[in-house]
Amino acid sequence: MRSDSNRKNKGLDATVEIVAPENVAFEYRLAGPFVRASAFAVDAAIIGAEIVAVLFATAYFSTVFGSGDLAEELAQAAFLLNFCAVFWFWNAAFEAFWRGRTLGKAAFGLRVLTTEGRPIGRGQALLRNVLRAADLALGPFLAIVFCANDRMARFGDLAAGTVVVSERRTTKKRSAFDDENRALIARIAAEIPSDFELSDSLRKALALYVERRAEISPGRRAAIAAPLAAALERKTNFPRRIEPDVFLRAFYRRALDEKQSG
Repeated sequence: MRSDSNRKNKGLDATVEIVAPENVAFEYRLAGPFVRASAFAVDAAIIGAEIVAVLFATAYFSTVFGSGDLAEELAQAAFLLNFCAVFWFWNAAFEAFWRGRTLGKAAFGLRVLTTEGRPIGRGQALLRNVLRAADLALGPFLAIVFCANDRMARFGDLAAGTVVVSERRTTKKRSAFDDENRALIARIAAEIPSDFELSDSLRKALALYVERRAEISPGRRAAIAAPLAAALERKTNFPRRIEPDVFLRAFYRRALDEKQSG
């Protein structure tokens, strides 16, 4: 399995090309240090508000439900446990279960991905957040770490194999088949030989392509789709040449039909 990333337009608004294990390449716009700092400030403010709320709650508990040393010690223990849990695991939990986003990242349209373009796992989310303390200890010198690597990554990202990218937001997410080629795609999908078996790796490659195709320029899209489309034409002995993008979406349609009927 091969993964790679190449940074283009070196600077604060650089892009990175990520080659997934299925040998499908996608371009993402890297999140620069200023927008990441803004997202972190939002997350820090939310965490700070939670910590202050728990501080008042534990103080209220120790005052109302007891006035002895035991009540005060229990309140302090609860506050410290909450502080440690929120500091180390709050952002990690959001990134692990919300597809690489925290509240701050969502506010600024950011997401954490693996260097293969995949959603991050729980271990990666935990590791990159645990190592945040090391990044914060660097203070202003963290900017040197950002600029010294192609992914504009801090220590946590380098160790976890992750990258923070800026998402392109659209008002409406279009279907993979919602264009003038919809009928053609359905017809080609029906012409694919019934005995041709779609492997798991092929299904993943098709899903990855279709999911990101709207973010890719038509010229780049054709270059990405052509090798896989040519290979599928040979394997299926398809009788005529089809535009690569349409051909891959037809196979994806076939995969969806099989999933629904299976």
